[in-house]
Amino acid sequence: MTLFTHLTSADDVRSIQRAGVRARSRGHEGTAGVFCRPILPSYQLTHQWGREQRHGGRRTMAAVDFRLPDDEPVFVGHYGRAHQELPSAEAAALIAGCEDTRGYEVFVPRAITTKELHRIRAVNPVTG
Repeated sequence: MTLFTHLTSADDVRSIQRAGVRARSRGHEGTAGVFCRPILPSYQLTHQWGREQRHGGRRTMAAVDFRLPDDEPVFVGHYGRAHQELPSAEAAALIAGCEDTRGYEVFVPRAITTKELHRIRAVNPVTG
């Protein structure tokens, strides 16, 4: 099982605890799903896109950590570029193996269920 994190507004935490993470985002293929990143050894790199979300008006962030089966297909790539479909474990390894992981994202083309949730935690406000 591969561990990923999804950043969201702290206002959404109760809803996520009750029903999981809804597939509200649109991937490059137009599919509904959830954007996330693998949890890396560096806290800063794992949560780097939180800075961009704060520029969009979100102030209080929460990280939703969840597990996916290693063989589940996801899309991985650099923001704004074409993504490739890989099993979740390979997608996480691809990002972890990059010299500069900033800008990379994983797209899960479905919702995340409550059974897959690992934990929900506050995000350091100075990240980014």
